[in-house]
Amino acid sequence: METISPFRKRCIIPVLGLIENSLCENSLVHNVLCMLLQLINACPKLADILLDHGLLYVLFNTLSTLNGMEHGIPQNDYKLLVVDIQQLLVAVTIHSCSSSGAQYFRIIEDLITLLGFMETSKMRRTQGKI
Repeated sequence: METISPFRKRCIIPVLGLIENSLCENSLVHNVLCMLLQLINACPKLADILLDHGLLYVLFNTLSTLNGMEHGIPQNDYKLLVVDIQQLLVAVTIHSCSSSGAQYFRIIEDLITLLGFMETSKMRRTQGKI
């Protein structure tokens, strides 16, 4: 990662916007989530860049949007995307817990807050899913 220019390191950031806005294309979102999972596991510095640019909020916004699409998405696709998001949240948690620094405590704090919000949501589909 040291030899890669700062611009090239940040080229992945527009993909975050693709996730939230492409839920009508389930296979695209699934493939992007799987790619992000591989990148986070392979390159901790890239994980930091993604987290600094709102990965957590993108994941939770996507999950909220997904839960609002009760009749617009097949149940199998819904379950697949939820599992993808869960795997990414686990990877983010592992990354944050295995790193030191105040920003990682903030990430864990944000995770707890957002998961608590999802758990207490009025949407029946979010309760107990994650």
